[in-house]
Amino acid sequence: MRTAPWVLLSAFSLLTGAIASACSSPGASAGVGAIGAGGATGEGGSGGEGGALSDEHGGAAGAESGGALAGEGGESGASTSSEPPSCVPASTSDIPDDDFLDSNCDGIDGDVSHAIFVSPSGSDAADGTLGKPVQTIQHGVELAAAGKQDVYVCMGEYTDNIVVSKDAVSVFGGYDCSDWSRTNARVKVAPASGSALVVRGTAAAVVIDRLELRSADAAKAGESSIGAMIVDSGAVTLSGVTITAGEGAAGKPGAAVKAVTSAAPTGASGDDAGSQCNYIDGGVVPSPACQTLRTGGSRGTVTCPNGDRVRGGVGGTGGNKTYTDIALHTSGESGLPGGKAVNQKAQPGKIAAAGVPASAGFGEATAGGYLPTNIGGEGSIGATGESGGGGGGGDACRYYDNTLADCKTQRWYYSGAVFMGAGGGQGGFGGCGGVGGKGGQGGGASIAVFSWRSKLTIVHSSLTSSAGGKGGAPSAGAAGQPGGAVGSGGSASPTDHSATTPAIEKGQDGANGANGGPGGPGGAGGGGPSIVVFATLYAPTMTATTLSAGPGGPGGVGIEKEDGAPGESNETKLVDVIDDGAAGAGSQ
Repeated sequence: MRTAPWVLLSAFSLLTGAIASACSSPGASAGVGAIGAGGATGEGGSGGEGGALSDEHGGAAGAESGGALAGEGGESGASTSSEPPSCVPASTSDIPDDDFLDSNCDGIDGDVSHAIFVSPSGSDAADGTLGKPVQTIQHGVELAAAGKQDVYVCMGEYTDNIVVSKDAVSVFGGYDCSDWSRTNARVKVAPASGSALVVRGTAAAVVIDRLELRSADAAKAGESSIGAMIVDSGAVTLSGVTITAGEGAAGKPGAAVKAVTSAAPTGASGDDAGSQCNYIDGGVVPSPACQTLRTGGSRGTVTCPNGDRVRGGVGGTGGNKTYTDIALHTSGESGLPGGKAVNQKAQPGKIAAAGVPASAGFGEATAGGYLPTNIGGEGSIGATGESGGGGGGGDACRYYDNTLADCKTQRWYYSGAVFMGAGGGQGGFGGCGGVGGKGGQGGGASIAVFSWRSKLTIVHSSLTSSAGGKGGAPSAGAAGQPGGAVGSGGSASPTDHSATTPAIEKGQDGANGANGGPGGPGGAGGGGPSIVVFATLYAPTMTATTLSAGPGGPGGVGIEKEDGAPGESNETKLVDVIDDGAAGAGSQ
């Protein structure tokens, strides 16, 4: 049958409408129903079949072909609805969150345009973009500070000391290095020494999220191991972190002290008697030579470290001390005692008292960290040894009227011959006491989080401190100074003695000085503390956070007195806080 031109025009119009209907469909690829064939005159044509993909539009109805009714439309196509869009941006920015949501639809939890990326396989020569990550966290922090960005770190083990200062930079871990998806896994940060994290002097908010921070055991004597230090900062949040401080180091032992090995001064010798002198003017007036005193040995004082002034006993003057008519036998002056008479042994100084052991288990906190100032006391200085007494002066004797008198060995036989008494020797100086030993120093601390005048929030974290360091041992006191040797008495006149009988005019030797007493040992140092969270000025706010404290370090072992105090062991230690009500709030 021949088709009329108006019928063809009608069919074309229907086709155009069907196409227009498909483009406006919200489906991804709406099918178009086939055009119904025109029916015979007086009958509507049958509808075309629905498109294969459309679930909303059936085939267009058959056009009139002279029939009263159009053919029925084709059945709808099979239901093949497309998925709604995979990401609907909720914000133009995206801060990494605990639900790992990609809020700005850039493919990651976070903001690709606002981050420096760090991967163990990266290079610090790279620019830190998503496709070109840097290798170290600290280099990432430095780049981020310059660009006002954050740092995103993918899984691995890093040995950086992370330092955030002035320019606030947040660090987020937990990223997978293959596709930068994010989980609850924590990035490991374990430097060889020093704190794993230091945030210092930041006013703006800083977030440290999903990192496992571990500080190494302290290596040098008295050093501490601090996992994270937060200093003079306004708003720092530790979220989903684990922090473990290493062990504090043992305290320094007391420094060794040196003894004075050179002896105290030797006493001065007495004046020699010299040759005989004579009386003149008929044996009544002594000649000028007879008027000169033969003095005993005398040397000035010395001062010991403890302030004692020490001097050996001065020797006695010879027997012609009066210058006047000398009897047949005039005794010399006795030497002065120097603590003991010449005929008594000087006593050595006594050992001094030991230093006091450290009584505190915590030293001092500063903006730079922990200082082990719980130090044992110094030992006292030993007592000064007694000085030796001075020797007595020699006797003077005279031969008069051909009488030998008491000169005994006098060989002169003319009237008026006088033999002078020599001066006595000075006693040896007593030795100064030995200096006291030095106290042992305090052990280093183990502190997981050290917060100095900072506002700190800790959530969903686990914090652990290890053992504090042992207190240092004290040093022993120094030996006392050896006492000084005696001063020799002056010798008699060479013409007034024989080889077998000493002249009575010879001065007596002084006595030896005694040794100074040893210094007392120092006191033992205190043990280092183990503190999980230390804070000053502001108490941290803690939520869903576990705290585990290690043991405090044992005190140092004393020499004479008791050991030093053991270090403290506390989950929290708050010093000079404005309000401690927030500490531990919500922790478990």
